Amino acid sequence: MLVSLYEQDSSDKVGDSLIATLKGILVGQDTSSESQGQRVEQINKLLTELQFHNVLGWVEDRGAVLAQPIQMAEALCSHWTGVTQPKGDSLDNCRRYLQTLGLPPNFGVMARALFRPLTPELVQESLKRLSSYSSLGEDGVPASVFHKFSKFYEPLMLQVAANSFTLGSLPQEWALGLINWIPKCAGPATVTKLRPIALQTIKKKWLMTIVCMQVEQIFQHLTHKQQVGCLKGRVMQQYIWSVASAFQPRSQRIVVSFDFSNAFPTLSHNFIEAVLNHIQLPLMLIRFIMSTLKAPCMFCIGQGVVPEVLFFPKAGIGQGDPFSALLFSFCVSFMLHHLSSLQHTDP
Repeated sequence: MLVSLYEQDSSDKVGDSLIATLKGILVGQDTSSESQGQRVEQINKLLTELQFHNVLGWVEDRGAVLAQPIQMAEALCSHWTGVTQPKGDSLDNCRRYLQTLGLPPNFGVMARALFRPLTPELVQESLKRLSSYSSLGEDGVPASVFHKFSKFYEPLMLQVAANSFTLGSLPQEWALGLINWIPKCAGPATVTKLRPIALQTIKKKWLMTIVCMQVEQIFQHLTHKQQVGCLKGRVMQQYIWSVASAFQPRSQRIVVSFDFSNAFPTLSHNFIEAVLNHIQLPLMLIRFIMSTLKAPCMFCIGQGVVPEVLFFPKAGIGQGDPFSALLFSFCVSFMLHHLSSLQHTDP
């Protein structure tokens, strides 16, 4: 079958008529080659009209068809608001938990030495890290524009970064992100079977690259030596072989399994904030980072966006910028510190 048709009660007479016509063509009996060619042409024309008319839509878990873009955006917002509802512990309890893991001696002095201050040189280096092929955000401005006119934009970024880190918040006009979607599996698109792809503006990516470069030496120093996840260039097969080689020579085994489904969207903001405080980052920089995690997003539906529906994450890593993967990998590393501290644990 060329298309899945979902029956619906509708006051949309045009859409109902198009579906009825398409059904009639699909069950036609004429098998001549000329007739077959005409049928294909008619079917393609009707499918185009149906898609333009928004009759072929997504499906809710309950089976209802979501035909209009705003319906789709509202359903997605409702689903992901539920996914990102805080499920972790309080900020104080997260802090107490991290204190049990300890820090290296004189860590405060070391952290201040490893933290890179905001300088014109840092801004220049961070711009060079941005790929010219980086995906675009809601303003549609590519990285190549900033590379081409770097002498003009670098002083402006230095000023914006200084103001942002002083105020502890992301500039409002830079905060808005986009979320696009790809299907997780074959079949009709449903709200729960779509994987979100975050799209941030190049300006925000540049700003977050500055943050990334300021803290990456601290993160690398404290990341557990057994942490191999979320590293650039690795693929899933390497993780599987690494685990297999660790267990094969052992006669007795204890396997600890973690479910990382929806890991990025569900990591507790309280835990992230506790981690950043634990490693003694500047307070206003922590406030800035937390503001980026709570920044609103619009949903991409079809070839456009739905500005009427905004999604405000209650948990999770923002994604779509260079700092996200580094922050997630660092937070996960504390689980390995915890496992290593347990008696009879051989990480």
